[in-house]
Amino acid sequence: VYGIEAGAREHFGVSASQLSVAQGAVLASMLPSPRKRSPRSGSRALLKHSHRLVDALKIYRRISAAQAEEAHAEVDRLLGRASGDTGGADDADEDGR
Repeated sequence: VYGIEAGAREHFGVSASQLSVAQGAVLASMLPSPRKRSPRSGSRALLKHSHRLVDALKIYRRISAAQAEEAHAEVDRLLGRASGDTGGADDADEDGR
């Protein structure tokens, strides 16, 4: 799958123009290893990076605090995690960060 439009359709079944903040954060977080970090992979690194991107969008005032809160909850739903569950402090990201 190459490109944002193909990724949006493949992973979320919508056009890129219809992606939610959370869906966009997940797609962006899949790079540079989209096979290793697909939404179905259970990747902790994908979950953590998606949350960091949502935080960055809020910090740089691209989204409101309410939108960020909603996006965090959606990221957790999309990636099959309980809200706030990022795997614990003893779990390292897959890419060593």
